[in-house]
Amino acid sequence: MRSTIIVLPILIASLLAFTLSTCSEPAPVRRNVLLITLDTIRADYLSCYGEQNAQTPHLDSLAEAGVLFSRAQSSSAVTPVSHATILTGRLPYEHGLRVIAGGGGFQLEKEQRSMASIFKEAGYQTAAIQSAFPVSRTFGLEQGFDVFQDMDGSFLKSNLAYTAAWDMGDLQRRSDTTTDMALEFIDSAEEPFFLWIHYWDPHDGALIPPKEFMDQNSEKLKRGTAATDKRTAMYALEVEYQDTQIGRLLDGLRDRNLMDDALIATVSDHGEGLRDGLLDHDWQHHGITYQEQLHVPMIISGPNLPKGTIDNRLVSSVDLAPTLLELAGLPTTQGAGKSLLPFAPRPDSDSLRWAYSDQINAFDWNAGFIHWVPKASFLHVVTDGDWKLIYRPHMPFSESEIFHLAEDPAEASNLIADEPKQFRRLAENLAARNPWVFQAFEGEGMGDSGREALANIGYAHLESGDKVNWWWECALHPNDKLESRGRCPIETVGNTCSFPLLPRTDWTLPSKIPPKVK
Repeated sequence: MRSTIIVLPILIASLLAFTLSTCSEPAPVRRNVLLITLDTIRADYLSCYGEQNAQTPHLDSLAEAGVLFSRAQSSSAVTPVSHATILTGRLPYEHGLRVIAGGGGFQLEKEQRSMASIFKEAGYQTAAIQSAFPVSRTFGLEQGFDVFQDMDGSFLKSNLAYTAAWDMGDLQRRSDTTTDMALEFIDSAEEPFFLWIHYWDPHDGALIPPKEFMDQNSEKLKRGTAATDKRTAMYALEVEYQDTQIGRLLDGLRDRNLMDDALIATVSDHGEGLRDGLLDHDWQHHGITYQEQLHVPMIISGPNLPKGTIDNRLVSSVDLAPTLLELAGLPTTQGAGKSLLPFAPRPDSDSLRWAYSDQINAFDWNAGFIHWVPKASFLHVVTDGDWKLIYRPHMPFSESEIFHLAEDPAEASNLIADEPKQFRRLAENLAARNPWVFQAFEGEGMGDSGREALANIGYAHLESGDKVNWWWECALHPNDKLESRGRCPIETVGNTCSFPLLPRTDWTLPSKIPPKVK
């Protein structure tokens, strides 16, 4: 009897504890959150993504401490557009930042709600430490930040076309300086904090690593130059140097006893064409939508995450904000992005997810390359991971592209004429998004100094006052009638096209396009 008397109170207490636990969720632990964005970093230049010749041990350590997404796609191959997606969990046609420069369309719409705003409302101190002008407040990316250390510079006009006198220190900074500033903020921060750190080095060859680092790697640079080209070899070295600074940042967190409990997300805004992009697709920079520009690294690490996990689902940078917010126990953003929880390895054939990207280059004052690459004027992309459509609404149907990425990862064989069923399936997903832009963005614009600033940190711009030559007819709204100019590429319902109409088939290149620069 005594044993019954002893056990019964224990049993009652256990039942009461279980009942209470089912009635209310424990308050989430408020961890410090770091968002590290790597400008112009291709996934295949990191050792954790399988590049045997790369040395990126500190990014590797983040992958070992959490989840690496092997098939992450960027929403755009232009810095401010892509970063707006990362910060808001919304795609470009949702958040309104579509170009890097123009009369309008180059700023995050004020009504958009970034994850910085949500962290701030939850009591976090929010800060951003930037490394270059394209993520400055010029683009409206400061929303929700208590501290926003961006790059605003002054410029002097030059008599030479496409150039301006400028102070590089005012417009971009190397990752060692950015890391110093980030650690200074951490020392002064009130916990919990949300810190966005933007690194820039591989974007621009002007920011070469310090002499000591270059001397230590001189043989590697020579070997790389002989095997590829000087620009590609320097790019690889800058990726490695930047990794050393990420190591300094992580060591700084450890020294301050902040590393073990921090939630850290690392993602690139876009990739880069480099030598293989030039050989395969006639373009070695970014601003277009082949996989060398769109396949990016994305890693999330932190306590209670499945360590060393490789998640093979197709994901997008638009999914990062809702994922971080859910991990922090906060309301997620309302947009196309979806939380990636629960993390788990998935088979490569998982096609339950879609990714979207676009480039509205024809309305971008800093996309002067469309004079030489008119096919890149408008690019709308959807992929399910296996199949990918690059749709060019301003050109004949045959100029769009379909690639079977599962069998053709280099995107060498265009199957647009051979895969009508795949085209219809991909095109219907694209049409349902209604991402089209029908006219140039209007507004006061960012001014001559902003365009010159961009040109001097690696963006090829149009001359002030230049206008895009509309030799083609713009794509029409999906619900326009068939008697409009154009033809419908897929079956119709009644007299309505379920995909935007294509332009007239008598399209020809304008006579005023200058010859391609050798």
